Amino acid sequence: MINYLKPNKVGIFIIILVSLMVRIYFIEFSMFDGYAATLFFPAYSFVTTGKIPLSYSFIDPLGTPYGPILIYLFSIFYWFWRDIYSLYLFSIIMWTLAIYYTYRIGRDFFNNKVALVSACIVAF
Repeated sequence: MINYLKPNKVGIFIIILVSLMVRIYFIEFSMFDGYAATLFFPAYSFVTTGKIPLSYSFIDPLGTPYGPILIYLFSIFYWFWRDIYSLYLFSIIMWTLAIYYTYRIGRDFFNNKVALVSACIVAF
């Protein structure tokens, strides 16, 4: 009999599930100001006006520069669902993918323990 539920698969599934639940639960408490507004307003403007921001970039409060590709990705997601929470949902999906890929990279380069610990650190 093949064992499909290996401990490392259950571990990453639990980490991703808890991270998703926490992020979705706190979406109601998210404030639409500061960092979120800096990211979301250009996407909203792009979808509603149709003007493409070719050279838009900004630096967040921590000093990380972002180019226009993030605005374009938000715009594609906002195009289908014209709600501000859809942009938060896009962020949640991207963070979930980041958790999974952190796990995969840790597993490929090191071992399962390192992969699970690194996924936990990224998740929370």
